[in-house]
Amino acid sequence: MRFLLLLCVILSTSCLPDAGERSWGFPNESRSGGNFAWTAADLPTYTPDEVINAFLRRDDGVVYIINFWATWCAPCVQELPDFERITAEYPEQEIKVVLVSLDRVRDKETKLLPFLRQHNIISEVIHMDSRKSHIWIDKFAPQWSGAIPATIIKYRDRKAFHEGGLSYSRIMNYINEIKIHS
Repeated sequence: MRFLLLLCVILSTSCLPDAGERSWGFPNESRSGGNFAWTAADLPTYTPDEVINAFLRRDDGVVYIINFWATWCAPCVQELPDFERITAEYPEQEIKVVLVSLDRVRDKETKLLPFLRQHNIISEVIHMDSRKSHIWIDKFAPQWSGAIPATIIKYRDRKAFHEGGLSYSRIMNYINEIKIHS
């Protein structure tokens, strides 16, 4: 039994990235290559205003795809592979996917982090304190009813908002439309 336990510990720690690979902060770097061992330190909880300041007020020539989702939301989980595909295909200096988790703060370590590990999420994930949504939803998009999934695609001074699930081709259409009109 001890041998089996020791073997499990060795195997689980051998998958961890080298400490030199991470330079976390806010926003954190994307993880390419899969098998990222998400920890609570990698996923601090931010306020809505911090998320807005970090992404929606930037004008750096990057297309930001900000997707609001939760692990308990089936349509949200269904569209994640399309966002992951974009993260894998495009350098983050061109298109940056930010998955804003609206999971409850108390569920972060028991549900959200295990979900991110299990699904090998490589996109940047931000955990946002989603309490008092009646105050912050309009700050992101006045037309947002509060339903998820919801996505904001921002490029320079233009934004597109979509409530409901999105496919890869639909996301790319939004991006092309925003870039043409900028």
